[in-house]
Amino acid sequence: MSKADRKKVKKQKDITEDGVEKVKEEFKAKTDEDINLEIHYEGIVADFLKSSMNELEFSAGLSSRDRLIIHSVAQRKGLLHESKGEGEERRIVISKKVEEREVVEEEKEELKEGD
Repeated sequence: MSKADRKKVKKQKDITEDGVEKVKEEFKAKTDEDINLEIHYEGIVADFLKSSMNELEFSAGLSSRDRLIIHSVAQRKGLLHESKGEGEERRIVISKKVEEREVVEEEKEELKEGD
């Protein structure tokens, strides 16, 4: 690798590291709106966890900030989560892990047997 190429790589690395640090700083500073959104989405996720649904797809109209918060809530709750689509069609889908689905089904069976 030439000296010029090494400089390019270093410059790109510096830009990337600076960019990552800026993003980290932005997300560390939670606003009241962020906190309210977290509470809102935690409620939706809690309802999803109690339901018999295995997958929940959020609407494509959410902002990237909303999707980021949903990813964070899903991660904390141990759910699978991914973004799908591009541009205005971008949306987030969360789903229960296989083991969790089995536990939910077992709990339902136990409730049925108790009746």
